[in-house]
Amino acid sequence: MEQASFFATVLILAVLQCQSAPATQRSSVTPLKVPSSNSASAVKSKSVLPLLKKLKAKLAKKKTEKSSCNTRDVVKPPSIVLEKMLYSERRFLIQMKTGQVDAVPVNSTTRISNPWVVFEVESVGNDLFRAKGKRSALYLSMDKKGKFYGTAKPTDESVFKQIHDKEKNHGFIAFESYKYCSKYIGMKKNGHLKTTHRLNHSTHFLLL
Repeated sequence: MEQASFFATVLILAVLQCQSAPATQRSSVTPLKVPSSNSASAVKSKSVLPLLKKLKAKLAKKKTEKSSCNTRDVVKPPSIVLEKMLYSERRFLIQMKTGQVDAVPVNSTTRISNPWVVFEVESVGNDLFRAKGKRSALYLSMDKKGKFYGTAKPTDESVFKQIHDKEKNHGFIAFESYKYCSKYIGMKKNGHLKTTHRLNHSTHFLLL
């Protein structure tokens, strides 16, 4: 009992001594300043906005490079011109009619009976060519959306690159848009032209 009373007395004296001490001696810890919500958002905006601007600029540049990866002028007179047909592994031939680009099935008399499948293939660089319909006098072209069209005056959208990849093309050739990289001329099983970003059976062609 006396021991408990002794500890109680010591505790009371300690509390009284703490209360009587100056405020500077009670605690030497500087209170932490918590920023307001407005100041916190301002700091966040200042640090995040530059990063967002850089990211946006980088994405815009990447999109531009992807949509138009070759800017060298290739609209020039051809060095070689050969009469060819654009034959697909799907057993179709691309034909260029006036205002229409499509394909027809292959048979033994296709070239004789259908002059629209004959192209004047113009070489304009290393593996670069233009395909001009001999009958229609229109150049096979591809726009940025992957749509095929014919034009009387050749542009950089009329230039294609021959891709020789034996492993992926199995001896065939793929026709890649020179201006819009990774866009290839493709042929569906039903003979309709399409644009594809992958090398597969639909992109297998030969110049016959």
